[in-house]
Amino acid sequence: MYPKAIESYFAPTTVDEALRLLAEHRDSKLLAGGQSLMPMLKLRLVEPGCLIDLNRIPALAGDSRGRRRPVPWRDGPPCGGSRPIR
Repeated sequence: MYPKAIESYFAPTTVDEALRLLAEHRDSKLLAGGQSLMPMLKLRLVEPGCLIDLNRIPALAGDSRGRRRPVPWRDGPPCGGSRPIR
């Protein structure tokens, strides 16, 4: 099964912008890796009006111990391209 079309997609670059979008769009879901959200969308267990992608917020680029984690599209494409996209 495939998910229904999502009305809006946002990719904020600051935490403040993400919080503002979350307050404006009450039917939104946060995307921060998609490991659990994507299967739920595919099975239509959740049907958000919009997605807010947190992967482009540098302040959130780390784990709970403060270590840096790779940020998609900053450290290079996930399929391994020849150079990172800047």
